[in-house]
Amino acid sequence: MADKRGCLPIHWAAQEGKLEILQFLISYNHVDALGHQNRTALSYAAQAGNENIVNFLLASKANASLADQNGNLPIHWAASTGHLNILKSLLAHSDVNAKISTGNTILGIAAANGKTDIVEFLLTQKQTLI
Repeated sequence: MADKRGCLPIHWAAQEGKLEILQFLISYNHVDALGHQNRTALSYAAQAGNENIVNFLLASKANASLADQNGNLPIHWAASTGHLNILKSLLAHSDVNAKISTGNTILGIAAANGKTDIVEFLLTQKQTLI
């Protein structure tokens, strides 16, 4: 059952890093169940910096290409909050040049939020960055 914002327990467990509870909830909710602003458990975990949760969700076939209502992918949330290891995990499952509704890319979001380590990492990658 969703709360007033539209979040399901799966979203809260992912955001708060509760792996054991999340493993249980996955059997009752689709791994890509949408919550507030069409966000997924993967986007909440990426934003919160819960690397073990992100890895579990990816192993559970979570779709890293599902955007929220503003066009943010989980990798955009990792870039904006400075979670480099999570960004690296998501990079294999995401379009590095995906744009959010404002037209900003992962690189632009990291730069705008002062995430120097992510900017430096992205600039060393062989993928095209726009």
